[in-house]
Amino acid sequence: MSRIVNATVLRVSLASLALIGGLFISPVFAAIPMFFLALLWRSSEALVIALILDLIWAPPGQAPYFLIGTIISVWVFEPVRKEILP
Repeated sequence: MSRIVNATVLRVSLASLALIGGLFISPVFAAIPMFFLALLWRSSEALVIALILDLIWAPPGQAPYFLIGTIISVWVFEPVRKEILP
């Protein structure tokens, strides 16, 4: 039970760090915790955070590069996560 709680706390902490860092510091800062979210879990919250950051930081008419990069990283890490992590 403690392992599940610790994993949940880590996941929420990384998502919060990514969102707060992306809103108040820079979207580039948010990429680091989002990278770990994508590596450790199937992280839908990383996709939502990327969409929010693209809506806030990207100029109008620009492609949502942050969201596209997050989709690619979550997709690429899926086989790695299945093979390495239990």
